[in-house]
Amino acid sequence: MDRLLRPLGATLALLAFRGSGCGASQPSLGLVTVAGLRGDAISSDTTPELARLQQGAALSRRVITPVPDTVAAAATLMTGRDADRLGIRYGDLARLPRGAPTLAEKLRAEGYRTVAFVGQGSLSPLSGLLRGFQQSLVPVNVGDVPVLADESQRALPRAGGWISATKLADAVGGYLLDHSRRGLFIWVHLADLSLALEQGTRDPEVAYQEALVEIDEAIGYLRESLETYQMADHTVLAVVSLHGEALGEAGELRHGLSLTDSVVNVPVVVGGRGARTPGDTGQRAQNDTPFPLAGLHELLLESVGLGPAPAATPTTAFVATWWPSRDYGWPDLAAAASREGWLRLDPEPRFVPAGSPDDQAVPWESAPAELRQRLEQAGFLPSRSSEHSAAERDQVLRSMARARAAANGGDTDAALETLRHAVELAPGAIGPLRAYLLVARQAESSAPQSLLDALAEPTTSAPARVIDLARLLVEHDRDERAATLIEELSRSSLSSGERLALARLYESIGAREAAVEQIEAAEAEEDFPAPELCEWKADQLLRAGNTYRARLAYEQALESSARVSTQRSPYVLAKLGDCLASLSEHDQALQRYAEAVRIDPTYRYPHARAADVLLEQGQQEMAAHALILSLPEISDPVARALQRAQRLQQRGLLGHAASELSATLEQHPHDDALEVQLARVYLQAGQPEQARKLVSEVLARSPDATAALKLAERIESGESGSQGGRDDASAGSDR
Repeated sequence: MDRLLRPLGATLALLAFRGSGCGASQPSLGLVTVAGLRGDAISSDTTPELARLQQGAALSRRVITPVPDTVAAAATLMTGRDADRLGIRYGDLARLPRGAPTLAEKLRAEGYRTVAFVGQGSLSPLSGLLRGFQQSLVPVNVGDVPVLADESQRALPRAGGWISATKLADAVGGYLLDHSRRGLFIWVHLADLSLALEQGTRDPEVAYQEALVEIDEAIGYLRESLETYQMADHTVLAVVSLHGEALGEAGELRHGLSLTDSVVNVPVVVGGRGARTPGDTGQRAQNDTPFPLAGLHELLLESVGLGPAPAATPTTAFVATWWPSRDYGWPDLAAAASREGWLRLDPEPRFVPAGSPDDQAVPWESAPAELRQRLEQAGFLPSRSSEHSAAERDQVLRSMARARAAANGGDTDAALETLRHAVELAPGAIGPLRAYLLVARQAESSAPQSLLDALAEPTTSAPARVIDLARLLVEHDRDERAATLIEELSRSSLSSGERLALARLYESIGAREAAVEQIEAAEAEEDFPAPELCEWKADQLLRAGNTYRARLAYEQALESSARVSTQRSPYVLAKLGDCLASLSEHDQALQRYAEAVRIDPTYRYPHARAADVLLEQGQQEMAAHALILSLPEISDPVARALQRAQRLQQRGLLGHAASELSATLEQHPHDDALEVQLARVYLQAGQPEQARKLVSEVLARSPDATAALKLAERIESGESGSQGGRDDASAGSDR
């Protein structure tokens, strides 16, 4: 980088030196990324923790995000390359190229322990942004159906779910309790600000401010955790906004459609113990020279003492958004900035020299060659036109805002009418159409047939827009037409991320084998198969009934994970065990279940599946023990005995169920629930007299005991009791 960036890197290197002490081992790095933090959001009143960090910062300034999209901007920060040069335009279609090593991969190669706490589902393993992390906490994809019955706590492919800033901060504190050390890289991503606006149930500014308080408190808790576990003296703490939020500027309520200052000019604060350097920090904070988000990558590495001073590279800051074209059919927006000024395409090209107001723009040709070249390399040309005027675009956005307000206020009829007008203003646009169909569904109103028919006739072949059309068709039960679009799309030249989106579409219409083909095509673009792709492929094969191929894919996932992680996934091991059990390879299945439990002792599913295999082998004693281990721990001894007995009884282990109940009855004699459950076991075992005796004793003490009365009727009717625990709920109510 040039002389502008050299003193910044030197300042951060000084921070690492002063914080860790001369001759100390590797300092730690805490990176907090925030989706939606505006450049004007930090103040001593609303964000006291961020303001405190800012006051003692080695670096506190605005940077220019290259794309107002969380995944694309995170990819830039993690790799040091602008998103367009990574081939990423849209976060939901993103897949990080394998040839772009991440910050975590570089730090791990230097001996760092790497862990990620991610609060936003779009930053899933399939984005590639979790490469290099040895451990990660990511949200559950609530829209997916897990293969295993109790898999609800693991992350599944692609976007979905979120974790609040408060919970993430607690998780980081818990991790530091066990892993406080030097040479630790922790990435924490907070998504509360964007989520507050996405939900759209309240006034945007009020929702934003409330979420901002949560973000600030979480960052304060992270700082306190570093102090508590004596890491503050050797940790560099960086807070980086990936993009801002418009909150009404240019008619936009969130981000992605405009390049307003509030969206693209975002804050960065890097601090830690002894961060202030007299005569330097204040100067850095006031430096308004455009600074690209990509440049922070090398500066963060420098902050922990890795690598020499950055080499000279262009300082041009680049920003673009492709969402206007995708959502509304308008020209995309782009800009490049340097010391000389801004070169903008919005949509007509204009260059605004540094220090000049926007209304003093000069022609494109007057801009420095460096800026013109940067935009041309990204695919933007000065000859741009749109069939929609700026006034028409503004009218559409205002209609969308009015419809949102009406829908939030419960007036869905007004919202639908306003959105219908927006659809007419921008025919064929995905954004207004998607909003109309969403409100219609929420209001349980039938969408006009003409709108749904229009979906089936796309006017574009751009993969992103065709994928959007297919998604809407699937959501509105037009699977047959969606399948046609998907099939046509599969013959196009697609990026890795687009292929994964296509695989998800195939999965949504039940075309598992076709989904596998697209996943394999994405795998082929990798240096080696990514573990999450292998696992996703195996899941599809398993659901399609191809157990043998699923087994091979799960084994491939384990082999691949050994190259990127220090331990194997217990979830993949359990699924591999299921495949082996289905193929009657029982001993190998038991080995996989045992290994899964060794890695995660709290994971109960492998115990339950091992019990099934052991029962099939006739090893009842071991099966009973495994079944008990598969149950959650309960402190109440009577409730615990009932739970265990019911599970054992369901699996036909009646002797073990009776022993469990009898042993507890010795400590808690004459307990109605225990005796009724034991009577059920006796009845199922073909011992009605012993069952009748126990029920009679219960009724003698409690004549109105519902469960005992029902069981007495069954005994007198001659039922065998083979249904075991069908009155379990009643037994619980007796207590």
